[in-house]
Amino acid sequence: MIHRKAFSKDNPCGSVGKFENQYLAAKEGRIDYCRSVKERTDHERIERQADFTAAAILMPKTTLRMAYRDFFRYYGEKPRVIIRGINDYDDSLSVLLPKYIAKVYGVSNRAALIRLEKLGAVTGRYKHGQPA
Repeated sequence: MIHRKAFSKDNPCGSVGKFENQYLAAKEGRIDYCRSVKERTDHERIERQADFTAAAILMPKTTLRMAYRDFFRYYGEKPRVIIRGINDYDDSLSVLLPKYIAKVYGVSNRAALIRLEKLGAVTGRYKHGQPA
């Protein structure tokens, strides 16, 4: 959806291989779309952009907030930001919440974690299970 022209026949760089071209979604600007330090190629950036877009479509913010509140209600807590690396309890919640959200929406744990991180619900020293 967001990279349709990057893979089209009229792409001046071809439909495969080289992606340094005008058809990449939002090459500059928004942090959601800019290349992260971990990405070495435009192909890796395309994958992350697609993951981000799919997560936003499959897990709308409004309904995700309801599921987020239900998760905390189950544990008898008020909804709050989960900060990894500050204590064992938050570390365990940072694993359980994405699993719960993934089950509710029928998505992967990784997609759920990406969405939760982008919305600021899970934060801390680790991102996507890797040291930051």
